[in-house]
Amino acid sequence: MVAETERLILRRYESRDFDDLYEYLSDPEVVEFEPYKAQTAEETRENLLWRISSEAMIAVELKENGKMIGNVYLGDGDFGSKELGYVFNKKFWHKGYAKEACEQSLKNVSEMAFTESLPIATRRIWHHSDCLKDLDSEGKKTSGRTSISGRMKTEIPSGKTALNMLF
Repeated sequence: MVAETERLILRRYESRDFDDLYEYLSDPEVVEFEPYKAQTAEETRENLLWRISSEAMIAVELKENGKMIGNVYLGDGDFGSKELGYVFNKKFWHKGYAKEACEQSLKNVSEMAFTESLPIATRRIWHHSDCLKDLDSEGKKTSGRTSISGRMKTEIPSGKTALNMLF
């Protein structure tokens, strides 16, 4: 297990996650702003093997029933930074799960920063321009990317808004 919150278990991917992963990666609405299209069953099988081998991909599981409802990506970004992204099954949108999982992941990164001198200067949250409450308690957005870096890219994907915060 990577981490635990009040309602969630953040863990490494396992082969048993195929059905839950396929349920949301095959949905065009869920992956609309991801760098890939909705996946077939075969593509999801291949993707799952990669996720199992990756330490950057974190499965998000509900404590109450063991269902894997989404993922957080916490990988290496530009300039020695960390990048945080997330994608959740749309059946679990608007319940605050993305916020809970991302907050825990950021907490883990913040703790690393103090022990490993990780450069953390800004967070960049990409999201729909009409969803500025991206990581608020209402969990308005279900897919997003945050780049934690000492330098910022200035390009913003079409139809999205960048919210930059110093910490």
